[in-house]
Amino acid sequence: MCKYYFSVVICTQNRGKKLTPTLLSLVESNLQQFKSEVWIIDNGSTLSNQTLHQKLAREHSYFRYYYTPISGLSHARNIGLKLAQGQYICFFDDDAIIHPGWFEEASKFFCHHPQAGAIGGKIHLQGKKNFLASLSPIQKLMLSAFDLGDEIQELRYNNYPRGTHIAFRSSAINQDLGFNTKLGRKGSQLLSYEEIELCYRLEQRGYQIYYVPQLEVTHLIRSERLDPKWFTSRAFWQGRSEAIFDHLHRERSFQMKKCFSILVESLRGRSRPSEKGYLWQTFLLVFQINISD
Repeated sequence: MCKYYFSVVICTQNRGKKLTPTLLSLVESNLQQFKSEVWIIDNGSTLSNQTLHQKLAREHSYFRYYYTPISGLSHARNIGLKLAQGQYICFFDDDAIIHPGWFEEASKFFCHHPQAGAIGGKIHLQGKKNFLASLSPIQKLMLSAFDLGDEIQELRYNNYPRGTHIAFRSSAINQDLGFNTKLGRKGSQLLSYEEIELCYRLEQRGYQIYYVPQLEVTHLIRSERLDPKWFTSRAFWQGRSEAIFDHLHRERSFQMKKCFSILVESLRGRSRPSEKGYLWQTFLLVFQINISD
């Protein structure tokens, strides 16, 4: 029996000197109209921010605080899963502003779609306007921009909701499922794909994954992501993430054929950073080499 309606999990490594935008938008939201809890999973914030998080938990009865020194977004999210006692578990990145009405819309959708295992919605980008306007569609995707229009859609691999905001039915995402800790940000590593890999497993179990356009957040773009080098690195790590997914869920022959195609393109001088990352990660996996970067 679930103790709460919504459990909200925010995993943060805040290095600033104030609360993250997500926590502030949660305080200002109407989440309190539901019987809910908010878990701040502190994954190595500065001491000053640890104090701010603890103060927030003291001032608002529905906030809880948990500190873990072990680095890794998937690890922190799994702690949130174990602590959460809600019927629906919502994850937000700590640089996202939650739009009004998010929780009402999520509640209505889950109630009317009993087979929905996970839902997510639109992600708007906010940063330097000239910079954002100059980005290609692929670069915007790297910043988690997500907009499939104004109609509800059932999603399939690999176009699932982004981890910037995603909600799960707790009965679907029980503790034995969780996020794969081989994926997801860890220290300086830009690994991703952890929510996609989890949604894939949910779909394999017979649950439906939905895009719900009424669920909206604004993703604040941090200054380090304004550097073109960041996009090259992000693409390389995206390739590594996809290689880990394929290693987990595809036949070995599928991965070998993909690597062969990448090698052919490399010989023609046409390989991209993501393909180099895929090739490199596959090499590490095949020969069981474990390195941190």
